[in-house]
Amino acid sequence: MNRNLDSVLARFAFDQPFFATLIAMTDLVETSAFYTLATDGLRIYYNPEFTEKLTADELMGVLAHELMHIVYLHCDNSRRKGRDSQVWNAAGDFAINQELKGWGFKLPAGCLCMPKKFGGKTTETIYDELIELQMKCQCQDKLISACGDDAREAEGRVITAAAKNPGRVPGDLDRWIKRIKESRVPWERLLRKFLSDATRREEESFLPPNRRHLWDGRYQPSVRTGRGGRIVAAIDTSGSINQKNLDAFATELGGLVDIVDEVHVVSCDAKVQAETTLKGFKSEIMKLNFKGGGGTDFRPVFDAVAKKKPPPDALVYLTDGLGRFPKTAPRFPVLWCLTGPAEIPWGRGILLP
Repeated sequence: MNRNLDSVLARFAFDQPFFATLIAMTDLVETSAFYTLATDGLRIYYNPEFTEKLTADELMGVLAHELMHIVYLHCDNSRRKGRDSQVWNAAGDFAINQELKGWGFKLPAGCLCMPKKFGGKTTETIYDELIELQMKCQCQDKLISACGDDAREAEGRVITAAAKNPGRVPGDLDRWIKRIKESRVPWERLLRKFLSDATRREEESFLPPNRRHLWDGRYQPSVRTGRGGRIVAAIDTSGSINQKNLDAFATELGGLVDIVDEVHVVSCDAKVQAETTLKGFKSEIMKLNFKGGGGTDFRPVFDAVAKKKPPPDALVYLTDGLGRFPKTAPRFPVLWCLTGPAEIPWGRGILLP
């Protein structure tokens, strides 16, 4: 690649073992087809005329940059979802470069630096704002679309690199990689465990009394573990949820009658469209007439739920994850059932097939 390559790879091994493991699984392809660098999620393509001009620190930075595109699945068509490829690349560059600089990486001049207004935002959110602001950004690298087996292989490499370096994955990548790993576990099992934990209740009762204390004359209540609770099921009706997604989601929620006493169903696109409460249901949710079809804004649902007394034990949101999030997380647990890869600012996420 260039004279600094050996020293850069050695520095990765000592300073950034997660990136060192990932780059060892990534083919480095020399080519003049690109002015600088590119990635398809499995390989990193580089133009030697560009890389040879970089210092060792800058080379380490641009390699880490391409690896971050791989980690965040930016090449995966199921995450990009038909967005403009150049704007999507710019949004990813803004999000990645902010993190890399925070971890001490040095990037060459001309890279897209994160404006303060984009701080801490997801790639999808930055993309929407770039479109809204009509900002024209020139990326130094290029993303090559990938799908199917290639995207799955990229996920496996990222998970493997994290598993080989426990406790040494930088920044918030650990949370993102955990979501990728969980996406490979049957989502029904993750949904059931989430609701089971959220609605688990311990009740004290003197009938019967606690037998551990009867021997010394003390009459203490026993503790019983039971099930029950109230959840909110929010359905994104902005057009990103198809009937197959809805049927699978509804069927699984309908099978949780033994765990949940009450489900308050909310349909929402850019605003709340309909609400209803179901008790002791099985498949009735599948018969509901969901309204919507506009843009996606998650805030109206959380605003509506905040007014309910008492608050729910948990909220489950079926969505593609592409919309405006509330600035702060609620006090109750939130599970995002995602129809495609997406970054969420808080709560837990599971990926539906």
